[in-house]
Amino acid sequence: MNENDVGWWNFTLTATDRQGQSTSDLLEVRVRQFPRSRLVNHYFELELSFASRVASVVRNWEWRVLERLSRFLGGGGPGLDPHLLVREVGWPDGSGAGPSLKWTNTSLLGSRSTSCPKEEIREVLEMLARPGSDGEPSTELAQALAPLDVFVRSARVHFLGACLATVSKPPARKKEDEDSPIPFDGSNRVSFEKFRTCFYDVFFIAVFF
Repeated sequence: MNENDVGWWNFTLTATDRQGQSTSDLLEVRVRQFPRSRLVNHYFELELSFASRVASVVRNWEWRVLERLSRFLGGGGPGLDPHLLVREVGWPDGSGAGPSLKWTNTSLLGSRSTSCPKEEIREVLEMLARPGSDGEPSTELAQALAPLDVFVRSARVHFLGACLATVSKPPARKKEDEDSPIPFDGSNRVSFEKFRTCFYDVFFIAVFF
């Protein structure tokens, strides 16, 4: 969700009958920011298409797809999975592409902004897309949405926040490297010869005086 959308929004709804008489009412909508928005580390995206544009297929497709998706991902009975946080649903503006659905699984957010359970996120992706493919939907997902006459064109995951961060640490020094003697080379010998010469010079001066 765009943070610029957070706040109070007022809409005027007007209903008009066949005789031309109308009535209006004020609708007030409050958009609140997800309280754990700073912990969001991923979102899934489905690109969809319809078998046809007839009203029985298109009308309220968002709710029907979300309910099917909730059950497919293990949400159980009717209703939406409480862990399914919808980020965006609808047609991309001016792109001419089909509808898309984006959501975050809140059970995979963790308790800290540095949490990134990539393995668990990829396990969910493997339910949605064929392993090793470039977003090709899984057979199981396609079958789950087929009764709605909705086809999945692609299924992908996008990493955010902590899942984008990469921490590179220098390789740990091996213990055998710490205990191993310094290798002998020509430079070591030169240094030793210089030390021995200086030592004898100082010794002879001390004895002479």
